[in-house]
Amino acid sequence: MAKGRKKGVVSLKDTVPDSEIVRLRKVKNPPNYQIDDDYGITGGYADYALVKKRIAYRTGTEEDGVNCGRVIEYETWEDYPCYVSTLEGIFEAYARILNLTEFKKKKMKGNISELVEIHQRTHDMINEALKGIDTYLSKEQEEVCTLADTKQELLNDIKELRQQKSEVIKILNDINKMYNEIKQARVIIVDRDKPKKRRIKEDE
Repeated sequence: MAKGRKKGVVSLKDTVPDSEIVRLRKVKNPPNYQIDDDYGITGGYADYALVKKRIAYRTGTEEDGVNCGRVIEYETWEDYPCYVSTLEGIFEAYARILNLTEFKKKKMKGNISELVEIHQRTHDMINEALKGIDTYLSKEQEEVCTLADTKQELLNDIKELRQQKSEVIKILNDINKMYNEIKQARVIIVDRDKPKKRRIKEDE
């Protein structure tokens, strides 16, 4: 019995023998980009959603012709849900899901090598998924992403330059201060070393 189904309620799938189920391989709400067999991404730049595949069933209608009244299997993609503004956020969520799923399967008892192995496998799967991400982004989205990256780089450069400017100003102030102190000390030394003028008594 499926999780959450009331006791005694029979699913549509179970009302007929498996051999009588019509499998047309139709897909409802397909993702823009499929990460693996079960997860995908919908949406666009600054508005991404993680979706998961589910096999569902319905009763055929007149529009289904010869399959009217029969149980029809189809594939649907539903929000996981996970809504983020960056692809990085989507893949971070995807990684957490994979790790958690593996942790539950293993029912581990503290063996650190298994944790490392799971994280490495997740990392490898994400790298494989990212190989096709370029085809998911439209030209316009790529340009927006590039502009966003460029903007961030410029902001980082400006922040660094401002920091350097503050440091340079501080150094210049210190140099000016030292210069004034040296100048003042020189005046004192020169005045101290100057021969004192003696008044000569004039002959009467």
